[in-house]
Amino acid sequence: MKTLIRNDNRLFLAGGLIFIFCLAMAAFTGKFLIITIPFLLLVFIAGWQFREILFLALLFSLPFSAEYSFSARLGTDLPDEPLMWLTSFIVTGSVLYNPADLKRKYLLHPLSVIFFILLLWIIGDSIFSAEPETSVKFLLAKGWYVLAFFVAPTAFSAKEGGY
Repeated sequence: MKTLIRNDNRLFLAGGLIFIFCLAMAAFTGKFLIITIPFLLLVFIAGWQFREILFLALLFSLPFSAEYSFSARLGTDLPDEPLMWLTSFIVTGSVLYNPADLKRKYLLHPLSVIFFILLLWIIGDSIFSAEPETSVKFLLAKGWYVLAFFVAPTAFSAKEGGY
């Protein structure tokens, strides 16, 4: 029991030091968004620990999302797109950490193969595009959709049948 308390104290101390460091950097540089780093780290850790809940939260947030424009050229859908980004980062880390999470029978399914061919086509179009900025934005948007809604259900499923 004492080792558990010591480990918890070490984690709490590490989190506190990260927060104090980010607070000092924010005060020193005047960029106060740096303070959000420890909280984003906590959200990432929680998403890593509870992947299935993160995916279900993403699914349940879809009907309630609304578009929010930061400027005339930059907009996003809240709350689903930040959850998609988080799910994409978590599924990428999960697959890199444990490649066996991806079930081979799903990846070799004929629909999956056709889907991957379509992705290769989009990548080829982006490389040879007349407007590379727009093409890369489109490719990134499709990338996090693919990771969040195609790869994540396969990688995060607890049982063999998937979601």
